[in-house]
Amino acid sequence: MQSTKIYASPEEAWSQKIAALCGDVTIGCSEVNAIIGHVIRVSDEVVERQEVLKTSIDALGQNQSSVITACEAAHRMSEDARHKISGGGVEIRNASADALYLVGLFNELEEFLNGFAESIDEINTVTSNIDSLARTTNMLALNATIEAAKAGEAGETFAVVASEVKALASDTKAANANVTQAINNISGNANQIVEKLQSGLARSRGMDKKFGKVDELLLDIDGIVAGVSSENAQAAKISGDLKHFMQASHSAAEHLSQGIVNNNKSLKKAQSRADAVEMLCNDMFDIVVKNGLSPQDDYFVEQAMSFANQFTKLTQKAMDAGALTMDDLFDTQYVEVKGSNPVQYRNRLTAWADANWRPMLDKITDSDRRYEAAVCTDVNGFLPTHLTRFSKPLTGDPLYNAVHCRNGRIILTGCDIPAKQSTDAFKMAVYCVEDDQEENRLVRNIYVPLYWNNRRWGDFELAYYL
Repeated sequence: MQSTKIYASPEEAWSQKIAALCGDVTIGCSEVNAIIGHVIRVSDEVVERQEVLKTSIDALGQNQSSVITACEAAHRMSEDARHKISGGGVEIRNASADALYLVGLFNELEEFLNGFAESIDEINTVTSNIDSLARTTNMLALNATIEAAKAGEAGETFAVVASEVKALASDTKAANANVTQAINNISGNANQIVEKLQSGLARSRGMDKKFGKVDELLLDIDGIVAGVSSENAQAAKISGDLKHFMQASHSAAEHLSQGIVNNNKSLKKAQSRADAVEMLCNDMFDIVVKNGLSPQDDYFVEQAMSFANQFTKLTQKAMDAGALTMDDLFDTQYVEVKGSNPVQYRNRLTAWADANWRPMLDKITDSDRRYEAAVCTDVNGFLPTHLTRFSKPLTGDPLYNAVHCRNGRIILTGCDIPAKQSTDAFKMAVYCVEDDQEENRLVRNIYVPLYWNNRRWGDFELAYYL
């Protein structure tokens, strides 16, 4: 059988319903705020990424402009190369024709020199015969001279003729020797010319095929360059199209970013209104508790005020003993802890608070399972110390630090602000936290002002749940 809670009076029933309703509305507003906050963060990240994307698009657009310029220049160079190759092919074909014509002349000259060598051989034969005849004539003239001498006076005339014949034979032999020497020189030079011509002709054999091969290679190169030129032209066109696409993408990204920014403005307005509703619910809940209409919270209020009184006495005792000064207690020269993320601070109160307030905070929190946490925060939201479980050594992981390293943080948001501004004996608030199962749980918080020498330092806070 389902049990039904019985209230002492209708007013108590209504107050509990109001308190529960305020809690439900607060949870709803917190969930909405969490969702809106997440959407805003994601949107901001999208905007940041859009800015990076736009920068990349701009850079790519500039690169594409360079690519287009390079492709167009390459296309022009390719076309120029084609014209030069084409002209080179014509010149090579002309040179081939001239070279083949020259080879033909060399062949004719070789034939002529071969014929000339044969003529020289014939001349050598003739000169050899002449030389032989001159020797014979010389012998006859010598014999004639001898016979003329034997004949005495009768042979004197014959002796004169023989002498002349002998002289003629000598002259003929000398002239023939000179002719022979000249012909030998001509023959030697002609043979050298023939040898050089034959060497040149040997090298020139197949020249027409080589020239033809070069012409074919030039045609192949022209085809390749033509292909490159066509590819460059196509690349320039594609790059141009891509550049236009980049420009369109940049415009679209700009439009999308502006839409996200406008949407974030609307979301922030909705978040602000949700915050206002949540604050209104907190004010209603504060009024309900302060008017004694929520007995289940009265106990926790009494406990919180008692704990605050204990902190006041402990701290005043330390100041009376000279262990702590007012300047130390109210020091607002927060020194940032280097490398902390989220940022932590230290001041002159920190060391004393760690040694004296933290043990009390741990003891209070452990005294009742319904206590979520107990802390002391100054008027600026600074936590000089925290529970031991939330004062772990810093690591390089910001997410870990945010959960386990809360000491030294400055946290002044939401319901903290009106609590710091309030001059009442206490201030009530409700908010939701996410538990280990990622479900929202309603937490109630009591702010009790802390004063020393009639000066407001901040608040003792006790968070609990029912």
